[in-house]
Amino acid sequence: MTIVRSVMTAIMAAGMAIGGISPAWSQESKPRWGGWYAGGAIGYGGGEDLVQEVNGPRQYHAESRGLVVNARLGWQGQHLQWLGGVEIEGGSLGQSADETNSDVGIDSTLGAYASLAGRVGMAATPRILVFGKAGLAVANLEATVRDRATGSSASTSDITLGGVVGAGMEVALNDHWRWRGEYEYLRFRTELALPESGNGPGWDHDLDVHVMKTGFDYRF
Repeated sequence: MTIVRSVMTAIMAAGMAIGGISPAWSQESKPRWGGWYAGGAIGYGGGEDLVQEVNGPRQYHAESRGLVVNARLGWQGQHLQWLGGVEIEGGSLGQSADETNSDVGIDSTLGAYASLAGRVGMAATPRILVFGKAGLAVANLEATVRDRATGSSASTSDITLGGVVGAGMEVALNDHWRWRGEYEYLRFRTELALPESGNGPGWDHDLDVHVMKTGFDYRF
């Protein structure tokens, strides 16, 4: 939670610096945030592949890191300073994890992904919007565990399903362009990797990713 608070503090500080906000929001200066928008972002993510031996005691933690890029399309409606809408996002999580020791060698990647999320937000000032979102996510998973004890190898290549939650801030640069900074947390369901030769154990992969990203949106 300390990391999340630090991330959100940094996002808010950057947004306020860009927006040059004043503390008051007035009826005479209503923000225009509703309608369709499209944009993109770049960022960095890190997480973990928790690898557990099926019906066995062994457990390993493989840390993942990588560059995140995405494009997005969304719509939101507005009533006074309150907003609600939906957003679809697609791109690459760029996550690569590996762990090698005397027992196993682990390689896993989370590549292409997409998400569909609902959004709620509040226009804190005419130029600043804060928001939260939650929804579903899918990602391409490639994972292999090489068991040195048995000489076996267990792999999986699949589309894994998960969830996404996030929060962030947008700053209106003009009537169309918005700067945006946000934090996202993605967690995916447990995926089973089976031994390729039929010998040796299977392995469960339990993956999550923390993402910090920034980008721009164009409001139509």
